[in-house]
Amino acid sequence: MHINHSTRNGESDRDEQFVKEHFSLLGIKVYTKRLSANYDGNFHHWARNERYNFIKTLDYDYILTAHHMDDAVESIFINLVNGRSVESILAVSGNVIRPLLEFSKSDILDYAHQNNIQYVQDSSNDSNVYTRNLIRNKIIPALSNLEDYKNKILSFSHRAQSDRQLLLSMIDSEVSIKHEGSDAYTISKEVFQGKEPNYIYLALSRFGFNRDQGEQIKKSLEVVGGLFYSADYKLLIDRRQLLIRKKTSDQISNIEIGLE
Repeated sequence: MHINHSTRNGESDRDEQFVKEHFSLLGIKVYTKRLSANYDGNFHHWARNERYNFIKTLDYDYILTAHHMDDAVESIFINLVNGRSVESILAVSGNVIRPLLEFSKSDILDYAHQNNIQYVQDSSNDSNVYTRNLIRNKIIPALSNLEDYKNKILSFSHRAQSDRQLLLSMIDSEVSIKHEGSDAYTISKEVFQGKEPNYIYLALSRFGFNRDQGEQIKKSLEVVGGLFYSADYKLLIDRRQLLIRKKTSDQISNIEIGLE
């Protein structure tokens, strides 16, 4: 699969053609998609969403991506400087598998050179306009003299992810999420009374709600009709429960609310 982001003054067209020709020689079917490059906000966030939305349309049982160890380390730094977490890229996320995370970029380039495998370079990787490139080109190279620093950073991140999973499992044992069918869920408001915002965030994080929203929901528990959106879900505060439904073209008002 290849996504042409229609950027770099036609260089992305070159990349698409390279992929088509290379996979044609290998006798492997390739799926391509060309984006319009019309977007609002963060380009990397928009492009990532477009890539994964395209992946979903292919309807394959499993999708393998080419993320490697350096990508994982960069993601940790990005999450850290943005104040989100110290978590990295997951090796398995649903039906998306990332089998190259144990290999560094230099490992992969060495393999390509040794086996005469052709590849193309994305020239935008040299620009430090984007946060990831700044971290890749300036910050991480400054650590290159530290012994085994990539594995140590990743090990720390994995421990943090393990701690998070432990917290989630503990919260899951206390918070009953009822599946009401067709991507609809309810949670009793009572279980969140007196709880910290971080507790509420962790309980709702599976639906894509973030830490700031956890705090806002905490403040709004007594406000009937309070409405919150994540990327994929919408949450409505009822008198006795939180109503959560996967986003559709329908309006949130279509959720049936018991007001007895």
